[in-house]
Amino acid sequence: MRKKYNNTYEVGRSYGWSVSGLDIATYQVHKFKSGGIVDLRQKTCSCNFWQLNGLPCGHVIMVLTHLKNENCGHMAIDAYKIEMYQRTYEEAVYPLPKHGDWLVPNDLMVVNPPVMEIRQVGRSKNTNYILSQGEEPKIRRYSRCHSTTQNAMMCKEIVPKKQNKSRKHSGASGSGTKATEDEGTQATKNQ
Repeated sequence: MRKKYNNTYEVGRSYGWSVSGLDIATYQVHKFKSGGIVDLRQKTCSCNFWQLNGLPCGHVIMVLTHLKNENCGHMAIDAYKIEMYQRTYEEAVYPLPKHGDWLVPNDLMVVNPPVMEIRQVGRSKNTNYILSQGEEPKIRRYSRCHSTTQNAMMCKEIVPKKQNKSRKHSGASGSGTKATEDEGTQATKNQ
């Protein structure tokens, strides 16, 4: 406990602050534009750190330093003191029996996790993971040759040509694509 409050950070941080007494047990601590009001009787500070954590804040440490009381341990709540810690563990703590020996009531309600129908916000789940025991891997096949070992770069099967449907071409445009020019040359060769 003393190590916590006698360290150089807390005490060193308190220096440079000024303390002014409002009455016998109430003090105001100034630090540049901010500060705090400390009441030693009620063990409160305006920053609320002392009330929330039960440990004195920097304002309380500065007031105690101003009062020439370097030991801040008596200002902490009893839960942080050695006597309370020893009283907590003075009785024996017995281990739990085996899981099968537990007495479980029959009227317990089973609570299942909610069903997620829409994609959740955030990073997507990693699908590249080590499979659990008994889990089957997903077999992925390449759609052209239905092979499990090939992809578009490795497949040696000939890519089937798509049948071009006859299109209505306007002869007035005068600009044709390469496909229409090839069809025209093939038609002249066949004649």
